[in-house]
Amino acid sequence: MQTSNTNPTILVQTRNQVESLKEGNDALDCFGKMQRVTSIFGRGHDTQGKAYVCYYTEHGAGGTISHRMKEGARADGAAYPDAYLG
Repeated sequence: MQTSNTNPTILVQTRNQVESLKEGNDALDCFGKMQRVTSIFGRGHDTQGKAYVCYYTEHGAGGTISHRMKEGARADGAAYPDAYLG
């Protein structure tokens, strides 16, 4: 994924990406960086039938941090502030 000041790229999660995520895959952490998924602690569908998954990624030396993906939602994190993507 590449961005520029004039043409930012917005990543929208697909149903397949959400449902196929598993431990050991790379996924965005809550800061918008790709990290290895260490565990999955929630998976399901919301009231509109959209798939979601909640997971932990590696973070620092021996640490983990939680994040989530939802079908049809913009991938977000500190690297993708709303003001920038507008």
